[in-house]
Amino acid sequence: MKIYLFDMDDTIYIHDKPLVYDNISEDRHLSALLYYCPYPKYIYTNATFGHADIILQKMKLSNRFKKIYSRDNIPSMKPNIDSAIAIEKDIHMEYNDNNEYVFFDDLLVNLKTVKERKWTTVWISPLYLHKNNYPFIDYAFPDIKSALSFLQ
Repeated sequence: MKIYLFDMDDTIYIHDKPLVYDNISEDRHLSALLYYCPYPKYIYTNATFGHADIILQKMKLSNRFKKIYSRDNIPSMKPNIDSAIAIEKDIHMEYNDNNEYVFFDDLLVNLKTVKERKWTTVWISPLYLHKNNYPFIDYAFPDIKSALSFLQ
């Protein structure tokens, strides 16, 4: 089973600092892309569960994800490999077959770590054209919508 995992800040939601929750609005295009994505989808973030949940609610994306993995419910944070292993174990409880994990993140260090677990890595960055500089990057896109459009 293919499993999609998404970072939250600067991957699903791009924002300037400081983040103002009242400025977040629905993203119908992203919602549609996630809706038509045939794979189970999860959030994998170093933020708190509450932070990720608020953003998903404001963007009207809460029902697009099966679970939020956050600093509140996994034993360590990215890029610690233990967090990826914990997620694999949790997901394996639901999907007992040999899962293929696809991880979307803006930070190279996080992608490099999960590559050690043989995950497919998708770098979301305005610097995506430099992907060849990083052998642990499988795909690179300027934004999450481009990535989902291509990978579906």
